[in-house]
Amino acid sequence: MVEGLNKRTLHKLYIKEKKSLREIGKIFGFSRTTILNKCKLYGIKRSRRRKYVNLEKSVLLKLYVREGESMNEIASRYSCSLSTVLKRCKEYGIKIRDAEMVKVSNKALRSIYLDIEQVERLKELSAQTRVPQAVYIREGIDFVLNRYAKKPSKKKGKQAVKHNKSTSLRLLKE
Repeated sequence: MVEGLNKRTLHKLYIKEKKSLREIGKIFGFSRTTILNKCKLYGIKRSRRRKYVNLEKSVLLKLYVREGESMNEIASRYSCSLSTVLKRCKEYGIKIRDAEMVKVSNKALRSIYLDIEQVERLKELSAQTRVPQAVYIREGIDFVLNRYAKKPSKKKGKQAVKHNKSTSLRLLKE
């Protein structure tokens, strides 16, 4: 059992003090999911209250427009949903980047696989330049798409390029 987290304590924090599951989790050093499971175990009904996230126009202009952070990164930073960030951008008349218009629920399109060395080098570069890693990844994808869009395949039915590790590294070095 989570020490100190009994039915009475959880009811007091969650129902009476209106603390979020995440806030209660931080107090006891557990995840939001663990606290949610305890609520279910103790028969404490889930609150449907929505917490208003105050994302000011100046903050969105700084993070999204000037610094190039993605809406996902901003949503994570402010503990809100992607749709909240999107809604605020529309309210403030902030132009949405084309890349953000991709269907957000399609996780396969948002997943990439990098070698450990690539991840470390990308982290270092991002730390040195203070440019989010996602910006470099998008630039790399744009680079590859632009490069191969110019060279249509001559042989029908065969791929124009064999994809392997050395091809990827060569593309990044050029």
